[in-house]
Amino acid sequence: MKKPNYHYRRYDSFLAETQDMSVAAIGAFELLNAHAWHRWNPEQHPFPFLPNNDELLRTLCNRPRNWHRLRDEVLAKFTLEDGNWFYPPFREDAQRLAGHHQRKEDKKKDRTAKKTVTKEERAPTKQKVEEQREEMERKAINTLNGQAAVTEPEPARSWDEAPAPEAGKLVYGLQGQRAVGWPNMNQLLKHPTKLKETECLMWNVTDAGVRQYMVKVMKDGRGFAVRLPDGVTLKSE
Repeated sequence: MKKPNYHYRRYDSFLAETQDMSVAAIGAFELLNAHAWHRWNPEQHPFPFLPNNDELLRTLCNRPRNWHRLRDEVLAKFTLEDGNWFYPPFREDAQRLAGHHQRKEDKKKDRTAKKTVTKEERAPTKQKVEEQREEMERKAINTLNGQAAVTEPEPARSWDEAPAPEAGKLVYGLQGQRAVGWPNMNQLLKHPTKLKETECLMWNVTDAGVRQYMVKVMKDGRGFAVRLPDGVTLKSE
């Protein structure tokens, strides 16, 4: 941990602490604080301190002749612990400084650990967010209209395979996508990526049987449209 080459002086508290001290005692008090901060090695001790050595303390105060009279007045501002004198505000400042350095290290590690997102990776993420937003909007509209939320079409079938039937309903099959009824087909056409522009088979499965058509799938805005053999075009609403 790197320590700054200064100590923030809180002048209000400093004046309150030193108002009853003599000028000579204030000077010795400041010198001991400066030496404690200067001698402090954060790698070896968590806060600045001075050894409980009277001759050393006198030397650090420039060997005043009246040290024996100043000593008690000056050291009254310090705390003796484990054979060392320390100024309590220094201990608090050192703890804050250590916490600041630890937070900087943690942030640096987090930045290093984060994987760099390429443009190719960013595009699918943006698309996924957009799809989730559209889904939430659609469900909210259906709820406001008193309709049950329409489930997404079932994916992953062969393009040449008829979709599974459902009793009493028209089931569409297009490019491996299964859509039950027009609401689901409408959602499939709105989807920006689930279909491809090409000519292919489309299936209509009802209780009466299975029919198939050669259709043309085309881009239509953000979604798709399907042109039937008779020229009719199915578009999302």
